[in-house]
Order: sequence, then C-alpha cells, then structure tokens
Amino acid sequence: MSPNPKHPPSRDPEYLNAVREMPCILSNKTPCDAAHIRFGFYAIGMKPGDDLVLPLSPELHRTQHAIGEVLFWRGHITSEVLMAALKALARERY
Repeated sequence: MSPNPKHPPSRDPEYLNAVREMPCILSNKTPCDAAHIRFGFYAIGMKPGDDLVLPLSPELHRTQHAIGEVLFWRGHITSEVLMAALKALARERY
C-alpha cells in the first residue's frame, strides 16, 4: 500500500512513549523500542504511521533492521505469537 496524500501517516509521540513502556512482544523484556511495521505498507524510506508499531527489545529491533523485516518475522512468528495477534485482532474488531 502506498501512502495516501489525503491521509498522511499518523504521528503520535505520546502513543510511541506508551509502546516503549510495554514488554517486548517476543522476549517480554523492557524497556522497548516502538518498532514500525513497514512491510507491505510503505515504500522503502517512508516511515509508516505510528499506529503500525509493536514493542520490540532494542536488540531485536536492531536485528529486524539488520536482516530485513520479512526474514526477521519469519524467524520469530511462533504459533503462540500468531494466536496472540489473532486474539487481539478479534477483540479489537468484534
């Protein structure tokens, strides 16, 4: 999906600070970085909106950037992480 000039990416520093206080979605460590999910949303070099972030430990966030987002998530998405994400989505939508 490319950015839409009529709907620029959201920017919310307070929300990002709240995400940084959450435990890492993979390691449960704190503090965290607010890691933007870029894959499939924006062109290279364009930062997605602040509503597309997950809490990642600084080490995992660096690894995500070093090896690439798709490879990183392929190596870290377990059935437990996937089920937690699906349950969160179900709670949000229904």
